Amino acid sequence: MASWTDKIPTFNPYVAQLPVEAMVKVGMQKQAQYDEGIQKIQTNIDNVAGLDIAKDSDRVYLQSKLNQLGNDLRTVAAGDFSNFQLVNSVNGMTNQIVKDNNVQTAVSSTAWLRKQQAEMEKAISEGKSSQSNIYDFNEIASKYLNSNKIGERFSGRYTQYTDVKKKALEAIKTLHPDLVKYDIPFKVDNDGKIDTRFYADAMKRYKIEGISEAKIAQAIYANMTPDDLNQLRIDGKYEFRGAGFEQLAEKARGDYDAQKKQAVAALEFLETQRTVTTDPTRIDELDEQIAGYKEKLGVDGKPGTLDENYYKNIELARTDPDAVKYNIYKNGFISEFANAFKWSSKEEEAVTNPYKQQENWTAEMKLKQAQFQQSKYEFGVNTQLKIEENRLKAEENAMKSAELYGVDGPWTTLGNPTDNANRAQELFTNHVVSVQNSIDSDKAELMRKGYTEKQINTMLNNWNNAQGVASKANIPANAIKDIISMTKNQNYVDQLHEFEKKTRLESEEEAGVAAIIEANLKGKKNISFTYGGEKITLTPREVAEIKLAETQYKVPGLPFGKTAPLINRSKLNAKQLKFVDALYGTKGTVTLDANGRPIPFVGQNSKAPKFSPENVKIMNQLVSPHFEAAKIIKTAYTKADNIYKQKLGKSANAFVPKIKAVANTKGEVPPLALQGLNQLIIASYTKGIETDDKFDFETASSYLSDSKDNKLKNTRVLVEQDGDKYKIKIQNLDEPDNFQSFKVSAADVQAYLGDKYVNTNVQESARFAIGGGKSDILHKNDANKALMQKRFGDFPGIQKLQVTANLEEDGEGSGLFIPTIYLKQKDGKYVRFELSGNDKLSRVGYDQGKNNLNALNDRVLMTTLKQAYPNYDFSKIDY
Repeated sequence: MASWTDKIPTFNPYVAQLPVEAMVKVGMQKQAQYDEGIQKIQTNIDNVAGLDIAKDSDRVYLQSKLNQLGNDLRTVAAGDFSNFQLVNSVNGMTNQIVKDNNVQTAVSSTAWLRKQQAEMEKAISEGKSSQSNIYDFNEIASKYLNSNKIGERFSGRYTQYTDVKKKALEAIKTLHPDLVKYDIPFKVDNDGKIDTRFYADAMKRYKIEGISEAKIAQAIYANMTPDDLNQLRIDGKYEFRGAGFEQLAEKARGDYDAQKKQAVAALEFLETQRTVTTDPTRIDELDEQIAGYKEKLGVDGKPGTLDENYYKNIELARTDPDAVKYNIYKNGFISEFANAFKWSSKEEEAVTNPYKQQENWTAEMKLKQAQFQQSKYEFGVNTQLKIEENRLKAEENAMKSAELYGVDGPWTTLGNPTDNANRAQELFTNHVVSVQNSIDSDKAELMRKGYTEKQINTMLNNWNNAQGVASKANIPANAIKDIISMTKNQNYVDQLHEFEKKTRLESEEEAGVAAIIEANLKGKKNISFTYGGEKITLTPREVAEIKLAETQYKVPGLPFGKTAPLINRSKLNAKQLKFVDALYGTKGTVTLDANGRPIPFVGQNSKAPKFSPENVKIMNQLVSPHFEAAKIIKTAYTKADNIYKQKLGKSANAFVPKIKAVANTKGEVPPLALQGLNQLIIASYTKGIETDDKFDFETASSYLSDSKDNKLKNTRVLVEQDGDKYKIKIQNLDEPDNFQSFKVSAADVQAYLGDKYVNTNVQESARFAIGGGKSDILHKNDANKALMQKRFGDFPGIQKLQVTANLEEDGEGSGLFIPTIYLKQKDGKYVRFELSGNDKLSRVGYDQGKNNLNALNDRVLMTTLKQAYPNYDFSKIDY
């Protein structure tokens, strides 16, 4: 039955529309990801902040980077850190700090420092260290740690202690005592002094056995390895820590006095033995030892090696204290051991004196010897007088030039052309060395500015490739001047070497060397031998070259005029050296230095295989024909060498020192120069400008004074230029021998006397002298070897054209020049143009020609050339 309740609506149960449970799970996961992101960022930052960095300045730098990161993170502080892209982005910002070169260098340097400190601590704990090694490392580490330079790399290391005393004792143990026997036929007084004026009725015969101080010192030094010497350096630095100039100079003086006293005593003993020794072998040994001590002490007024070392130590005490500490400590170490372990025993007996019968003959020989010594002395005096005469004549000519031209007076060459031509090889070599020294000086200056050798080489390459265009080369402003100087000097020195090589080849060709070699080695056979199990074959020429490498050298101890053959190892290849070692061993072989002096060949290849006596005899027979041929070949080379010297002699005067008088046309010192000279005298004290040994402040000042003594009127001043070195010489005619000299640079001369007294055309003069009136030394018309180039600092107005130029003298000695331009074409080749053409009237002086060329710009040069060369297609020019 129907009811009203039937009309009541039916309601379905409520069903939630949002997935709350899922959202809760997502929210929890999101929170977890957020927390994880925050943790990753915090961990990464903590890791960076916790980097082990030892140096304060680097730690400050790291903190600044972290502070900057903190500021940057504020921009993302409200970000969703559950988003791993944001987390990775923030971590990337943190990782940039880790990748920072300065931070990486600081971390790696700290790790290396910790490692070295650990090695030091280990050595200390094991009792294998020393206070000097600890001090040495701590000094290196302290210098690094206290530096304010950010990102500086630490590469110092702790040096393990080396027991050099043990090495010295080992060297002494290997020594065998020397046995010396000698007779004294002369009278000997109660003090043991020998009176060589009278023969004794009975001759004293001595036998001395022992080990000398010099022999011990030589053995210790020969046994020292580089590590041993480095230990001595470390010990010396520790021993003299805190010592200033005065203490080091005093110590150097004490060592010098002790060494000189010992050398004088040793020389006196050796000379005594020399007077009574008749055995030729023993005489040679004594002469060699005497010559060695004379070299130490100096002869004929020349300083010896002891003096030179002393002066060097005094200079180093000012400029490089660590070096002089090493020298003093090393010499003292060896000297103390040598003095402590030297010993000798002496036996004496009386025998018949055979020399009494030869007294008259001996007197005659002494007379001849005295006559020879006198003639040698007179020759030396006359030579010195001639040199001084030439110098005085040159100074007189310089004064006359000044009285004619004033400050524009020319430079006067010292010496005379004949003497200079005879010294051509020496002068040329000195000139090359002076140019190379300039390159080295510029390089050292760049290194002082903080550039590495690799960076310097890169700048040089970039500068050359960009042809000196600064915008293309990208050279720092503070390096350009030095790079220009190095580029110009290197280009010049390369040409000098090429010129020398070319001249030698021409000289050998004129002497017919090649034909003589071919004729004399024709039919000669190869030489084969076994060296340490290796079969080696030498061609006939290689065998002959061994004999050609033989040099006659005046060995100390040989009689006057006698020489010994020494083999210059630097001229031989590896196969030839093995032959020399097998045949001769180390005896008789030598390497010569740049000045032709032998570098002792000690200990090298001492264990090399040697031929047996029988094989030596066989090998000498086999190589005898080759060596005989080498003698003839050597004569040809000698002829070629003489031709070479003659060729060099033509330009020798360009390499000798030159002088110029500082005077006006009245022969007086100009007022401005006088003012500069007085400042220079003061600067010798305040700035440490180097002076000669005779220099005296009061004397030099009095020469320039116009007070009551009025010495100024008789004073003359000369500037001497030798390559890049200068001297300023003040001399008073009333005291001609008491001249006052300053060793200065070109910059000093300019500062104190002015530009007129600096010889700015030294290199150019030499080029013209070598090139026979052409600045193109090799006469190859090579644009890259030209005198003037953009990369040398020339042509400041030219910006687009790649240009070089020469000045060619119109007839050698005319003083008039033809400017010659080289322009680079699009094909990379250079084309040559003469600016003055055939018009003789348009020839110019050197300075004018150089000024005219440097005044050019791109437009003027192209306009000038198009007018002079209308038929040339200038579209070929790289413009």
